[in-house]
Amino acid sequence: MTALKRVLAMLLFVNYEGRAVRAFTGVPSISGTRSGWNPSELAAELPNKFVQLEAPPAVDVPVYSLATLDETSGDAVGATDMNILTYASPVGIRPHRKWALSLYRTTKTHENFLKRGEGVLQLLRRKHSGLVYVLGGQSGRDVDKAGLCEGLGFKWGVEVEEGGALGCAGLQLLPGCAVYYKVVLDGDLIDAGDHDVAIVRIEAICEPEVLGEGEGKIDGADKTEDNMHMYTGFLREKKIISDKGRANPPEELEQ
Repeated sequence: MTALKRVLAMLLFVNYEGRAVRAFTGVPSISGTRSGWNPSELAAELPNKFVQLEAPPAVDVPVYSLATLDETSGDAVGATDMNILTYASPVGIRPHRKWALSLYRTTKTHENFLKRGEGVLQLLRRKHSGLVYVLGGQSGRDVDKAGLCEGLGFKWGVEVEEGGALGCAGLQLLPGCAVYYKVVLDGDLIDAGDHDVAIVRIEAICEPEVLGEGEGKIDGADKTEDNMHMYTGFLREKKIISDKGRANPPEELEQ
């Protein structure tokens, strides 16, 4: 079984008695059937037993925070809400960059985004790991996320002015993120059970004009571990989130 035969087995389309047969796996046989394939060799390549899983295995994906604005709030600070979001993926490039974001229903982020139809997706760094429970384990209806973040050294002090690069006047942002994406809802939400999937158009991609010490460019290497982009694998390793992806309270981490 040469490597060339395996490649041919996966790529070639053969025709047997006028019927198109796609060979998706297996090993071609010189003296097999009329089509050139030996069914017994094909079956030998397939696993004969599978083990069913209760849930898909955990994968390592980037960690974001979606900043949204509540226009009904009379409090300039309380008007901005942020969450933790890991269900985010690019799905198209031209004519516009489009991503799919999955938003948990009943949350303030879901409510704000549905009303306004826009927000800023912030790619977090490892130094933001202490904010995961504040942003992702609690609701903005119950706690002052801005105040809690400020107490942990991350004051929401970046306000986007009218005509700015992101074009989100009045929205506060989390300092020190690797990149900020201005996202706008493009079409109706898609029902995904306990989540709604939003197809969004990327209208702007920005990074801080003045980088902090050790912070690297988007396409460059960061100088310190704290400034590396944050992934879920890192959070699981540090027990900041559970294997099921839930944010663990800080008191549990101290035990």
